[in-house]
Amino acid sequence: MRASVALLALVAPPALAEVPAAKPSPASLAAQLADVLNDGPTLAAASRQDFAPMLAEMRSGTAIRKLLEPNQAYRTEVLRDPAKVDAAIKRIGGMQAAVIEGLLADFNGEVRAATIDVYAASFSEAEMRDILAFYKSPGGRALVERMAAVRQSVRANVRARLTPRISAALQALSPVIEAEMRALLPAPDSGKAGQ
Repeated sequence: MRASVALLALVAPPALAEVPAAKPSPASLAAQLADVLNDGPTLAAASRQDFAPMLAEMRSGTAIRKLLEPNQAYRTEVLRDPAKVDAAIKRIGGMQAAVIEGLLADFNGEVRAATIDVYAASFSEAEMRDILAFYKSPGGRALVERMAAVRQSVRANVRARLTPRISAALQALSPVIEAEMRALLPAPDSGKAGQ
């Protein structure tokens, strides 16, 4: 009996030892990184922002009008009943915009999947662990929390610096543009040539 107790004492500790946790996969690390950085919602919002001008054109009917402009029947109807055509065009544009907005809303999951794939392909496991450790630190959390405001401030600062330069450059170019326009569209004949 003593021998079996001694044998049990030798075998039990390794058997009872904790099993090491499974090593996270690159995809799991990339998913954690996407969660910490909250890139999915940020990228989805950026996608919505990228499409905002197109959606506004659709809602106003501008996109449809551009397509229909060459159509003689459309032009005739606009002359006959502009209010009716405008209402129909805006209604159609609203339908287009609603469909696109639905696609963008459904796209959030795809943005997250794409983010995870790109992170997994762009960083090694060790790099993702290091990045996660940083972003989980107080400094990393502060960076994530404040980065949107920081980026917005940087953009405003750049605009404030660049806008006067753009205005000055366009003002300097104005005489050249005016000369080009005069060459393209000569002044109408004052009627003296035919007299």
